[in-house]
Amino acid sequence: MARQAILLIHRRRFPEAEKRIEEAKTSLRDMEKYFSEWRELGGSGAVYTAYQEFTEAKTLFDYVQSHRIPDPESIGVPSIPYLLGLADLIGELRRLTLDSIRAGDFEASERSLATMEEIHALLMTIDTAPAITPGLRRKGDSMRRVIEITRGDVTTESRRRSLERSLVELQRFLGDKGDEEKEKKSKTTASG
Repeated sequence: MARQAILLIHRRRFPEAEKRIEEAKTSLRDMEKYFSEWRELGGSGAVYTAYQEFTEAKTLFDYVQSHRIPDPESIGVPSIPYLLGLADLIGELRRLTLDSIRAGDFEASERSLATMEEIHALLMTIDTAPAITPGLRRKGDSMRRVIEITRGDVTTESRRRSLERSLVELQRFLGDKGDEEKEKKSKTTASG
């Protein structure tokens, strides 16, 4: 359900995405009730993965809606899978960045890149205890690569926009010069 929600968010089908997120949240709560009786299963990899996927979907949804990322308490997710879900959010923010560039919304692309960088910086301060946050170091390396590639894409777009503005200014300048030349010729012809 969380994966479906993410796809719907990227397609900008927000009511459907929100419905999937709510369904995922209900499933998580049902899972928690089940694991309250079987505590030894509650910390299993599959359970953490479910929390991570939910975190990724919910944080992406909230970011797209309000440019804010909710904390683990507000979405009801334990801290460790929340952090790992945030690491996965980086890839979704890259996709948002590229979509914003394609749509011509350069400010949104810069905002998404800045958010990616903030998340990475935060997570790398926590990456001191691999036993507590398993997989975060590996995800940190992936995040860094994704951010560098995205920064290159945003920089390329920034340079392209700058070149485009310069060409428009040059065209305007040459157009003004051409108008001045036409005016001189017309005055010369009229007086001659």
